[in-house]
Amino acid sequence: MKKQLLLFPMLAIALLVTAQIQPLTKAQSRAKLEALAKLRQKNIVENYLDGPGLAVASRAGEDEGYAYGVVALDGSVVVPFQYQWILYESPEDLFLLLTDEGRIGFADLKGRMVIPPIYYNEGVMVGLDYFSNGMMCCIDTLGNYGIIDTAGRIVAPFVYASRLALSAVPGMMYLRDDDSGIEYMLRFNGDTVMGPFSYISMTSTGLLEVGIGEKHGFYDLSGRVVIPAEYEGYIYFIYGMAVARKDGRIGIIDTAGREVVPFAESLYGGSDAGIISPRLLSHYVGDKCGVLTLDGREIIPHDYSFCYADSRDRIVMSRDDRLYVFDTSGRFLEQYDMEEVWEETGFSGNGTIVGRDGRWGLVDDNWRVVIPLRYKHLEQLDGDHFLALLDDGRSAIVDSTGTIIVSGPYANIGRLCEGIYSVVSYSNTDADSDKIYTLDGLIDLYGNTSFSKKELKRMKHWMKEHNKKD
Repeated sequence: MKKQLLLFPMLAIALLVTAQIQPLTKAQSRAKLEALAKLRQKNIVENYLDGPGLAVASRAGEDEGYAYGVVALDGSVVVPFQYQWILYESPEDLFLLLTDEGRIGFADLKGRMVIPPIYYNEGVMVGLDYFSNGMMCCIDTLGNYGIIDTAGRIVAPFVYASRLALSAVPGMMYLRDDDSGIEYMLRFNGDTVMGPFSYISMTSTGLLEVGIGEKHGFYDLSGRVVIPAEYEGYIYFIYGMAVARKDGRIGIIDTAGREVVPFAESLYGGSDAGIISPRLLSHYVGDKCGVLTLDGREIIPHDYSFCYADSRDRIVMSRDDRLYVFDTSGRFLEQYDMEEVWEETGFSGNGTIVGRDGRWGLVDDNWRVVIPLRYKHLEQLDGDHFLALLDDGRSAIVDSTGTIIVSGPYANIGRLCEGIYSVVSYSNTDADSDKIYTLDGLIDLYGNTSFSKKELKRMKHWMKEHNKKD
């Protein structure tokens, strides 16, 4: 009889990380750009993979639609153009193939079909990590859920009515009963290891946090109770400790369940606390924050709105739009303007992108300016490069200090692959057809471009006309 079980989806959105590649010389970069430009004459290149030298591309298909395939840099077809969508799966080095019927399959880098498109998946998204530790949950043609590996072998049989989630524990999976909401941990053969629980999740401590009703506790991977489920709400361990609540009281426990700070009606007279180092607490009395040692000694007064530990394990306090930095003994070190008047912030791998009065730049963890706030727009392109909009309407690629590497009369620049960027011109109206059109091409970090001098001159004119209207 089919098991009517529902498992919480535990999907991770993963960014595709490009392997480190030796920088190209100017001549090598030009040759790569020219080959990609030639490839783009017959294909819409969606994603180029530097390692294998393959591009996920699309071409006009039937009924005004597009069909996806995979091509090599010389234009040879590796995966035929007959799919609704294709996604490169890293680190498995497989291409996910989505058919018009919604089925998924996988091909290797040589185009060989590793897993025929005989399965379904709940939603196909860019950046979704389908495989986890070489396995994936999918749906068969009867609508049952199971788990397969990267070779298409069935790991967990297709007998479940709802999605399965892979556990960090080898050979285990999570599921949830559709009717009762109760969760279990099972072996791939279906044997129950733990449960029933109202909640179950692997934590960074190597323990499983579980819920019994509204109370939470921790089990080890064998199913042994380590910390009884008697605490209120989720518990987050850091430095081997966690602030926890039990029976309306608050205290601090370690990963063995021992009381580091005994439970009481308040924690040293405060309303809340957080662990910011192995021996320090951010401590709140009302809306005022200070820092205490674990035994309750105040080392930074309750004169601030919040605090955190920075990447150098210093204590950063906030008050009146300024940041105050202390060492772990409570000794004052320095202070910075936090500039809360910044219009908006966006995060990058190099810091925080901030704007003020229509100008954008980058600040580091201590809110010190790294890229001056002088650009009309700024966003990250890749690890060390940013897209910036200059005052004269040119788009530019700048480095992590704000130095302009290359610029041009472009409305936009986007990363295609390592060192090569796709660019689009400002739009213009065709005098004969009265249609709006643009030019698109490629540039590299040396200033090489796929545009002719005539096209660049035309684009520069469009850019100036566009800026006049603004």
